[in-house]
Amino acid sequence: ENQPFIAEEQNKQLLQLALSLVAVAVAVKLLAAALFGLPLFAVLILFYACQTVPSNSSFNAKKELKRVLRGDNLPADSPDKPRTWLEQTVANVKATVATEISTSLGYELTLMSLGGFATIACVRVPAAQVDCYWLGAFGRWQYITMKEIQDTKQD
Repeated sequence: ENQPFIAEEQNKQLLQLALSLVAVAVAVKLLAAALFGLPLFAVLILFYACQTVPSNSSFNAKKELKRVLRGDNLPADSPDKPRTWLEQTVANVKATVATEISTSLGYELTLMSLGGFATIACVRVPAAQVDCYWLGAFGRWQYITMKEIQDTKQD
């Protein structure tokens, strides 16, 4: 009698094992293509950003508002940037007074995480009718912009 070398049940198990190995190999290939399809420096930058995102508690709204009002965010060639010692002192005093007055009446701080890679901080100062925005990334807070709050009341 001729008996097969491998029983039919063993043949089915071997076929299932082979198909499973092929499926795993395809999945690994697709995952590798997805991960390594990104440039390596982009992955490193995202990893560094994730590790150095400033904590929410490190954002000091009054201090950051004062910096903006003092003109620290202005480019060096801006005509509005204080240059001399006297201009810097006057700008500092104005910024301190304006910050204290506007924030003493209250302000609202909103922090939004961007996937753990960065944080956007929005400070709403109703007394000054402005929203100010900062980006927290790479270990520091960077001023983005200031927008006037549109009055939504209708007379």
